[in-house]
Amino acid sequence: LTKLSGQKESLSLSTIGAYMGLVRKVLLHAVRESHLEQVPEFPKVGVEDRPRGWFRVAEYSLLYRTAKKLANKTIEWRAKSQGEGSYYCLPGRREHPDDRLIRRIEISPDLNEVIVSTVNSYIRPTELKHMQHRHVQVVRRKFTYLRLTLPPSKGHSFPITTMPWVVKVYMRIRARRLKPSVGQEVSINEYVFYPEYPNRDYALKKIQRQFEVLLAVTGLRIKGVKE
Repeated sequence: LTKLSGQKESLSLSTIGAYMGLVRKVLLHAVRESHLEQVPEFPKVGVEDRPRGWFRVAEYSLLYRTAKKLANKTIEWRAKSQGEGSYYCLPGRREHPDDRLIRRIEISPDLNEVIVSTVNSYIRPTELKHMQHRHVQVVRRKFTYLRLTLPPSKGHSFPITTMPWVVKVYMRIRARRLKPSVGQEVSINEYVFYPEYPNRDYALKKIQRQFEVLLAVTGLRIKGVKE
């Protein structure tokens, strides 16, 4: 442990812990083979605290409201002509006439639905791209909720029970997809979010780009807002 901790290029605590785990396995094997009477006591290796980013209630509310406000609007991503950096703006609201257009990004009405659904169903955004209507069941009992039976991901395949609020979101999505004038129902094989993109990796990329715009517009990319 002393040698690992004294390297010229310092190792992370998780790497040192992994090495110490290997040493412990070797010594456990030595005990089983009767080369040692017992495993010596091991020193404790600290744990690096690297929590993922998270949003407070006020920040979550701001993200939702802004996504709803920007729905169906096109945002321009422009590079500054004077100085370094880039920024997002509505068409015609560039900071300088010579600022170069990098990309136009249309904010989908699905974005605010994605935000509410991920928070109230505890699923990862990467799981959204695989969710089809056949994976969703509306359960109406004492409490109304969705039962999500998604394709296996990260070693688990158990159904997910959502919070009741997701039911309203899901029914709103279905209502947008329905075409009663031609008697068309929503196909069970249609994707719930961004179904217009058959390439699901591209669909996830669209979500990521739109969420990047949202973080920039709300100022939540780096620092939060006050309660």
